[in-house]
Amino acid sequence: MTLNDPFRPFTPEELQVQANASNPLQKDDGQIILPVPDNALAPEFIHSQYGKPSQKWLYTNVAREPLCYVCRFDLPNGSKQVLPLSYWCDDKGYKWRWKGLPAPRPLYGLYRLALNPTAPVLIVEGEKTATAAQKRFTGFVCVTSLGGAAHSDWRPLASREVTIWPDADEPGLKYANEVAQSAFKVGANSVSIVNVEGLPPKWDLADDAPEGVDIEAMLKAAEPAEVIDTTAPHYISCGEFEMSERGLTIEVETGRGQNKTIETKWICRAFEVIGRARDPHGEGWAGAKGSGKAWFNCGGG
Repeated sequence: MTLNDPFRPFTPEELQVQANASNPLQKDDGQIILPVPDNALAPEFIHSQYGKPSQKWLYTNVAREPLCYVCRFDLPNGSKQVLPLSYWCDDKGYKWRWKGLPAPRPLYGLYRLALNPTAPVLIVEGEKTATAAQKRFTGFVCVTSLGGAAHSDWRPLASREVTIWPDADEPGLKYANEVAQSAFKVGANSVSIVNVEGLPPKWDLADDAPEGVDIEAMLKAAEPAEVIDTTAPHYISCGEFEMSERGLTIEVETGRGQNKTIETKWICRAFEVIGRARDPHGEGWAGAKGSGKAWFNCGGG
C-alpha cells in the first residue's frame, strides 16, 4: 500500500491536519451579551439591505435592563421584514448584530408582568399589536413572544389569568392554540381565547375597531381554551383506512348484488402516522379512495 493508494488509511499527520482544519459548522460565532451593559455602544439601527426601520421595540428583563431590539422594516413592495438586533462579543470585539436571542426567549413586556403580579395577562402576536393592546386595555398586562411561540419562555405566566387574542387568520389561531398549551404547561390559573370570527381577515388590535364591533365585549366573552393531551396517541385515518385504538382496519366489499357484504378487516395494531407516500410505482397517494392499499411512513418498527 503506497501513499498514492486512494484507499489507504490516513496517516497520523493527516488526521491531525483534518482535526485542525476549520469547520464552518463548528465556527465560533461569538457570545451574546445579556443584559446589554450600560457602557455598550448605542445601536445605529441601519440594516445593510433594508435601511432604517420604521418601528423598533425594546425587550428587557424584569429589572428593565435591555436584552435586545426588534425592528420592523417596511419594504417598497408593501411587505415587511421584522428582525432582532442583539449585542455580541467575538474575536473582533463588541458589536450589535442582526441576530436573535437563544431559546428560551424572553417575552416582550416582562417588566410590566413583574410590576403587576396580580393583573390579568393579554397575549397577542407581535410587538406592534402588544403596544396598541396595552393602550386599549390598561387593566391587563399585554405581552407577546419573540419569533413565535415554540421557543419562548412562558414561565412568567405561572399562576396568572391569561387571555389570548389571535390575529383574525389561520396562522393567528394556530399561534393562539400553541400559546394556550404552553400556558397550561407552566401552570397558568386559567387560559382563554378570544373568538375572532366575523372580524376582517388579518385584523389585530393594532388596527382600528371595525364599525359595529365592541372590542371590550369580545375580550370579556373570551372562551376557555381546551387542554390538549400531547402524550396521548393521535390516530389518523387515511382514505378507506381507519385508525383507532384497535389498530388499522379497512372495509372490504365481497360478493355481488344481494350477496354483497362489507367486511371490516384488521390489518395491524395502532401506530402513529408521521407521513404519507405514493405507492411503490410513484403513482397514487397512500390510502387514496378505491386504492385498497396503504403506504404509511411511520415511526417505530
